[in-house]
Amino acid sequence: MITALIVDDESPARNLMADLLRAHPMVEVIGMAANVAEAVRFVRTRPPDLIFLDIDMPGGRGFDLIPVLEKKTQLVFVTAHERFALDAFGVGATDYLVKPVAPVRLAITLERVAQFSPPAGAAPDLAAAPDPEAPTTASIPLGGVTGRIDVIAPTKILWIEAEQNYARLHLGHEPKSILGNRTLSAWEESLDGNGFERITRSILIQIGKIKHLTWKGRDETFVHFHDSEKVLALGRAGAIRLKALLNR
Repeated sequence: MITALIVDDESPARNLMADLLRAHPMVEVIGMAANVAEAVRFVRTRPPDLIFLDIDMPGGRGFDLIPVLEKKTQLVFVTAHERFALDAFGVGATDYLVKPVAPVRLAITLERVAQFSPPAGAAPDLAAAPDPEAPTTASIPLGGVTGRIDVIAPTKILWIEAEQNYARLHLGHEPKSILGNRTLSAWEESLDGNGFERITRSILIQIGKIKHLTWKGRDETFVHFHDSEKVLALGRAGAIRLKALLNR
C-alpha cells in the first residue's frame, strides 16, 4: 500500500484527486492540505510515501515543501500550468500532471510511482533505477571505425550523438564514448521499440535511463542518468521536446 497526501489550495481539486485515486486500491489517501504550512505539519507527524502537490498556492509555492520531505517520499506535481515541468523534474519529481487530470494519465503516473517504490521491508533508495522493459533486440551490431564488428546491448546505451556520417555512443558504465560506423538515422531504425527517442536532429536518447533534469537558465538543460555520472547538455529546443515526452 502506498500512502498519499494531496496538497492543493482549492478544495474541489483536492476532492477530485481523492475521487480519482479511489479507483486505485494500491493508494491510500491519508491526508489533505490546503497550503504548504499545513503540508509541513502533516509530513512531520506522518510522512507519506507519495505527495500530489500543486505549485501556485497562497502563502508559498509547492517547491517550498521539498526541504522537509524524507528521502523516500515521491512527488507528483499537479498544476494547471505546463511551464513548471522542467523545474519539477529538476528537483526529482516522479511525474508532472496538468489539470484537469485524466484517469488514464493518472494510471500511468501510478505505474511509475510503483516502479520507484521499494518492496516492503526494504530500505528506500530513490537513486535506484526501475527495471526497464525488456528490449525487443537483445543486441545489435556495432560497426567500429577500424572495421572491427562488435555487438552491443541497447540497455547499455544512454544516448547517441551524430558526428557527420558517424554516431557516438555514450554508455552508462564506460568512461569513454564509442564512435560507431553508422549514421544516427540507422541507429534510430535499429533501436526502434527499445525506448529511444529522437530529441533533436543530432541526439537520440533512451528515455527510461533518465533520472532527473537540472537547468542553467532558459537555454541550457542538463540530463542526468540512472547509475551513471555522465550528463547530457541540451539546448532550449531539445529540452522542450524532452519535457513533452516525459509529460506524456
